[in-house]
Amino acid sequence: MKKTYIPIIDGLRALAVIIVLLFHLKIPGFNGGFIGVDIFFVISGYLITSIYFYEKDKNNKFDFLSYFEKRFFRLFPSLVFVILVSLLFGYILLSPFDLIEISKSAIYSILFLSNIYFFLDSSYWANLNEYKFFIHTWSLGIEMTFYILMPLFLFLIYRFNNKFKILICLLTILLSIFLIVFVIYKGPTIETAKFFGLFYGKEVSDVLFYLIPFRFFEFLFGSIIFFIPEKKFNKKIKQFFFLIGLSLIFFSLYLISPDHKYQSLLLILSLIGSSLIIYFKDASQVNRILDNKIAIFIGLISYSLYLVHWPIISYFKYILINEISLIMKLIIIILSILISYLIFKFIEVPFRNKKFSFRPIPLIIGIFSIIFLSNSYKNNDGFISRLNDEQKNLMVNITDQKETCERIFSTVYKLKYKICLHGNERDSKIIVLGDSNATTWFPLAKKLAKKFNYSVVNYRRICNSFPKDTVLDCYEIDPKAEILIIGSLWFNWQSKEDEIEIKTKKYIENINDLNKNKNFKEIKKIIIFGQIPALRNENINIMSCLLKPNFLNLSQNCEEIYNYIDDENKLLESYKKVNYNLEKYGNEILKNNFEFLFIDPIKSLCKSDKCIQYEDKKIFYLNNNHLSTAAVNYIYMKKKEIIENFLIN
Repeated sequence: MKKTYIPIIDGLRALAVIIVLLFHLKIPGFNGGFIGVDIFFVISGYLITSIYFYEKDKNNKFDFLSYFEKRFFRLFPSLVFVILVSLLFGYILLSPFDLIEISKSAIYSILFLSNIYFFLDSSYWANLNEYKFFIHTWSLGIEMTFYILMPLFLFLIYRFNNKFKILICLLTILLSIFLIVFVIYKGPTIETAKFFGLFYGKEVSDVLFYLIPFRFFEFLFGSIIFFIPEKKFNKKIKQFFFLIGLSLIFFSLYLISPDHKYQSLLLILSLIGSSLIIYFKDASQVNRILDNKIAIFIGLISYSLYLVHWPIISYFKYILINEISLIMKLIIIILSILISYLIFKFIEVPFRNKKFSFRPIPLIIGIFSIIFLSNSYKNNDGFISRLNDEQKNLMVNITDQKETCERIFSTVYKLKYKICLHGNERDSKIIVLGDSNATTWFPLAKKLAKKFNYSVVNYRRICNSFPKDTVLDCYEIDPKAEILIIGSLWFNWQSKEDEIEIKTKKYIENINDLNKNKNFKEIKKIIIFGQIPALRNENINIMSCLLKPNFLNLSQNCEEIYNYIDDENKLLESYKKVNYNLEKYGNEILKNNFEFLFIDPIKSLCKSDKCIQYEDKKIFYLNNNHLSTAAVNYIYMKKKEIIENFLIN
């Protein structure tokens, strides 16, 4: 078995990285461009399989340490460089909150754990993730896990003949598809969470997107191609199947979209397409589509291009706020390719060379620099000192959400209330329950607890609100609790406009069932905070605009940018409908077992189709769908008498 360079592999890498780049730039026709990563996975599967068998056949053994060293120096140096430079730019450009966010994700990225971090943190498909500068490194976490697991898999099947190896790979693929179908069908319920060790309440798309059990099979498509013996097909057959493979990839771009429920299954089309291209790599004439100087050049720098393009896009959007123009997109593409080439030439290539005996030294310096900067950013509250006096004043009352109960690995299903307790343990009387929007109301709960000598417990996102029948199984609540405050991004659970009333009634019925649960038996009063007027334009973050440091004098009229709300899609009307039904069924159902109070944030924050986002030098939104503490205080002052009388009586 000979180890030979295959130009078409680099051409396929070029195709993969280009469609990812165009997808992230939101170029029409590339809505399914995230499949580029899946193409990379197929290539990795083919190459790692070939490397393993080449080494075994040549030396009768596989040197895992040497193999892993090569993989490490292939991925790590460029990654360290990109993260370090991005952190340095962050100090100049980012708001304190965004600087803290980038510092947290940086550490997980250099540990190749960013897929886990971003899985727990947020959805890949959320538009606001455009400001998460390292979210694209999730694939490196998957890739590194594969590099570790694959040699073991190949060791187990090494002595079997090729037909049996293919059979094992196919069975593994079928098992993976079964698991995917199972998760899609069941959803991330308590049962699937216990089975897979996943968190209840996560979107199915994120479970399937970020986690290795649902990704490993993609690499096996490449392995299968390696195990299939090369046969002498005539040129026309080779050309036909090569074009079929290419067509399947482009058909996937058209067919698959981020909001497609079955995208993990439809990805198989692009996996098959990539496999066909690799297998029929020597198809004469048509393979010039990928086997040419430009494609090979892009393929060679593809890894660096993948690393740098997203931070560049994110920083451009962060600076410009508005959507990026076509000219700007072209500039981004050129700039990304140029920087990628420089990284490839001066970092990738030298660090792959074993003769570069001092290569660990700059890596160690880079790693310690990243750790130092990340910790400095976090420990200094994002260096608020970079802001002017007016901006520092804006920081007041933005958020008071640090002392909240986060999701914990070891206690997914039964979280002990004590670790989330604020106040006197013996008098735990207020429970704050729901998704991240429940955390929005936590400062108010603490204020009420202090005023009425209560204590308060916040269960942030342990279980995602009340659309699931099994939600009660997810909590272990202090039985002394008498008051329940519920918050949620209620509209997020609506799949169709005509289902709003049905689903809202179901939420209320699930909440009403609390009296059947022993942990909630002392609950006497329930306050529900309704749907907030979430912003239509998710690409815009008012905090990021107003709190940018002034080093570069990037002055913008942020007040004008945010002086709008959804008069186009009429989402506000849907939000009002949700709140109407929450109050309606709360009064009809909950009042039979509890004292019930409904607070409608829209009535406090909105008039007609205009809602307050920035007023009296106070920021009312943390992002498109979370209110600031200033907004919560604003609502409280408007409803103060009603809320306090409810608690007293």
